[in-house]
Amino acid sequence: AEFFKADGVIVTGMHTGHSPDASEVKNVKGSVGCKVLVGSGVSHENVHKFQPCADALIVGSALILQTGRIKWVAVFGFIMATILSIVLTASVLKER
Repeated sequence: AEFFKADGVIVTGMHTGHSPDASEVKNVKGSVGCKVLVGSGVSHENVHKFQPCADALIVGSALILQTGRIKWVAVFGFIMATILSIVLTASVLKER
């Protein structure tokens, strides 16, 4: 990534809507000197796995119905799960 002067690297799962393993994201983060983004499969159910090791998350299909309409309940759930993950991570780091 550095050779090509990339601003970031996107780590994805095998298919649209499938998340990568958090260990893969951690390995990439430790191997590159640029931002690491998780590019698929992020939802309110697994955001806590990626929040500590990714610089950014790309969220799409978890928040959109097949009709193209926004799943507002899912958006709210994702926001709440993200906030909880950030607070818990910060409290763990503070204890160290």
